[in-house]
Amino acid sequence: MEYTTVSMLERLGRLVNRIQRIRETIPVEMERGDARHTAFSGIQTSLCPLMLALGALEFTNQHIENIELSKLCGLKKQSNESLLAYFDTWAKLNLLVFSQFRFESLVSDLLAALDSSYNQRNGFQKKVVDLLTKINLPDRQEKEDCFMIMALLRNSLHNNSINKNGDHKVLLYGTMFIFENDKPTHATIQDILLVIEQAVEITAEIISQPEIFILPTPIENRFQIEIGQFG
Repeated sequence: MEYTTVSMLERLGRLVNRIQRIRETIPVEMERGDARHTAFSGIQTSLCPLMLALGALEFTNQHIENIELSKLCGLKKQSNESLLAYFDTWAKLNLLVFSQFRFESLVSDLLAALDSSYNQRNGFQKKVVDLLTKINLPDRQEKEDCFMIMALLRNSLHNNSINKNGDHKVLLYGTMFIFENDKPTHATIQDILLVIEQAVEITAEIISQPEIFILPTPIENRFQIEIGQFG
């Protein structure tokens, strides 16, 4: 892994706390099932178990000298390096898939609240563009790029991580993301966290706009499955 568990715990903790502060600005109680709370809570639900797993790894490393991680999970003939590589892949996929799902569902919910006749069959990127247009946010291209990167990474999973959506080269807050058609996508967990962090900030800006803030509450959560009903 290209990061330490301590640094990742600190970064994830900052993000969880930032999301909680954003939720405190939403003009409806957290318990009422508002689409904004549901989306942000869903992202927290993905982040917190990852923090717990990282904390367990760090605790184990500090208290058991020369630990063989294979003994913790009953897998024989697996090196620490291979198990940590599996963990890194799992963490990246979990963060990407579940966070993107929550963002897309919230965008759909907001569009439905703004216009009940909106065509929900549109793809995620089209929905993002349409939502940003309806509330007329500045710096739209940068915001669209952030969600486009998220969508391209997620969509590549349908093709064994091969990008099938054309060539794209996007600079996002100092990090260059390069997608080549019919080539594998490449993103570290740090890259994915950067995209999620910026998407959280963009979403916070979106829901603070007058067009969204004045909508009747709670905003209906139409496009998500309650976490307790999943699995």
